[in-house]
Amino acid sequence: MPPIVRFHTRCIPAEQLVPGHPTSRIIIDNGLCDTFSDDSLRALRDTGVSVVEARAVWAMLEPTENRWDWEYLDRCLEACARHGMELGLFVWPQHAPAWFLEKCGIPHMRCMEHGEDSRFLSFWSPRTIETFERCYQLIADRYGKSIAMVYVGSAGCYGEPQYPQGVTHYHFFSGTHNHKGFWCGDDLARLSFSDTFGRALPAAGSLGLSMLREDPAAWLEFARWYTSSLTS
Repeated sequence: MPPIVRFHTRCIPAEQLVPGHPTSRIIIDNGLCDTFSDDSLRALRDTGVSVVEARAVWAMLEPTENRWDWEYLDRCLEACARHGMELGLFVWPQHAPAWFLEKCGIPHMRCMEHGEDSRFLSFWSPRTIETFERCYQLIADRYGKSIAMVYVGSAGCYGEPQYPQGVTHYHFFSGTHNHKGFWCGDDLARLSFSDTFGRALPAAGSLGLSMLREDPAAWLEFARWYTSSLTS
């Protein structure tokens, strides 16, 4: 029996976007905010799409500690069922609720250029992984038997494993310190680097990065450590 080929699309809710932002307008004009409307689902189904992906954003699902709001995802699931389609989830645990960020005590990723923190939790803290696992487990408990797929999100502005990219059209981190660069300035990242190479990571600022770049071998070591920290 030949394998079943599935095609999927996604929805980006308008309430996640910064109003008036040029990229927000493009997303809205492309219809990605209306994917779960009956007209859109009918048209998508007729063109061969069988799975529609919704975002499961931690900050929106648990706005108050231990009080989960499943209404949006439940509606997405019901809409897909009405049209004989399936729901997929793109989980965004990296966007933590404000109440959690205020009390968790987990270091944030800190940029090497300016010594300032981002909104994102440090990859080098074991507690970051624990918080992500809790989020995934609660989502699995509710939807594990009802959805067709999970697109694994873990970090960064877009969800895929990455460091901050300077995205400004999502309101989760609009106005926060967020740009392309090197985000390993927090104490746990520095400890990881020193444990790996037996020497300290240069201090924050352009001079520290310049010192690394002056030694090609050291720069290559740094680049390998930095990129592997996303997946280790």
